Amino acid sequence: MRQAKEAARLALQQALHEAAEEVVFRQVGRRKGEPRFRMVVSTAPHPCPRCGSRLTSSFQRKGTYSRRLLTLAGEVELRLPRVLCDCKSNVPLDFPFLQRKSRVWMDIRSRVLELFAMRVGYRDIAGHLERETGFPLGRCALRQILGELSAVPGPVVWWHPDEPVPEEIQLDGVWIKVKGKLQILLLALDTTYGRRSRLLGWNLGASESEEEYYALTSQLREAGITTEAGLRAAVSDGAAGIHAALLNTWPSVHHQHCHWHILQRVRTKIAHPDHEQAMLKDIRNVLQAKNGADGMAQAKQCIASWAEKEPEATVAFRRLIRHAFTFLKLPRTVVSRASGKVERMAREFRRKYRQMECFRSPRYVAPTVLAWAVRQTAAGNPHWPRKLLSKALTARTLLKGINPTRVVPLRRWPKKPKRPGGSVPGEKHGRRFGPKPTYKPPFPRWV
Repeated sequence: MRQAKEAARLALQQALHEAAEEVVFRQVGRRKGEPRFRMVVSTAPHPCPRCGSRLTSSFQRKGTYSRRLLTLAGEVELRLPRVLCDCKSNVPLDFPFLQRKSRVWMDIRSRVLELFAMRVGYRDIAGHLERETGFPLGRCALRQILGELSAVPGPVVWWHPDEPVPEEIQLDGVWIKVKGKLQILLLALDTTYGRRSRLLGWNLGASESEEEYYALTSQLREAGITTEAGLRAAVSDGAAGIHAALLNTWPSVHHQHCHWHILQRVRTKIAHPDHEQAMLKDIRNVLQAKNGADGMAQAKQCIASWAEKEPEATVAFRRLIRHAFTFLKLPRTVVSRASGKVERMAREFRRKYRQMECFRSPRYVAPTVLAWAVRQTAAGNPHWPRKLLSKALTARTLLKGINPTRVVPLRRWPKKPKRPGGSVPGEKHGRRFGPKPTYKPPFPRWV
């Protein structure tokens, strides 16, 4: 086993040296040891930072420097070449297989993501990597690896093109505090009838404006969620920004306002508490109409009867009732009358991270939402957004062998056994005799 691991380490070290030599060859135009008259004069990929020259004839080798990498095969020590220009300036080279200011290679990063996706905690991931590689990896390094997922700017699409296109989506937002300021996390959820609810994407914005929602919906449209592919309806809480963003993104999509939110928004606009029960009862009767024409007729009567008594509540009801009967135009299995599923997911997010009163930086939000999204959708989602993770970690095949449908139960460290009376062997009346007994917890089970 040790011989095979050592052979793999040496093979990886040789492959990385050959890749570095290829980068230097494209820069200087000749192999190591070849004379200058055999040089291939062409344009170098990296210009000189001082004189700006890009001809390969202007560069030459100038020694090497050491670089150590921590890989699953072991610690690899590299000797990377230096390149010098004729103006005596060092030319920085970009090695695609290395990451700046990081000793952890991409295979360890992929293993961390794999274990994290299988619901393994920080402590157990660090212990597993230490037994597999022979060197420790702290929790700060693990958080940094997961924090690099925030390199993907703007909205994040958690939907893979191989997945079926949703027929109905629900949109909502969760208010969180980032660096002492309130920001909203906009969510898009697939709520197609007969399927498991799954997260499609999210976006961190400053408000529930049209621009923030359009940034999320436009990314979903570019990913492949279009009306031509099968999208038919969208359900929301009635925010004005959502309706405007839907018109700009999917003009032919049917928009449905949640009935529960209609009642709640009208309740907040009622000025006299004595009118609350009677007005809400009339609105409930309107929302229970059998078809859209009867519902709009009853809504006009309700608005006329309450216009003078409750003007603000009547204006709010007039705006929200326009899209309250969309579910009657389509089959019951296509669109629902309430946004309860996305509300439950938002409530679960608030419950999960309620103890985090404030995120230190926006870069911590993306890994947190990613972890929450994995735990919410991994059990019922047979596909992974591999392209997103590969783009974030600058590698294309990091998650090739992951099976997200497999959930590994995490075994927690057992507590110390309690002795009857609060005493341990060798202790009597609060005094200890002999050596202190040691307790070694068993290692968790690994897959």
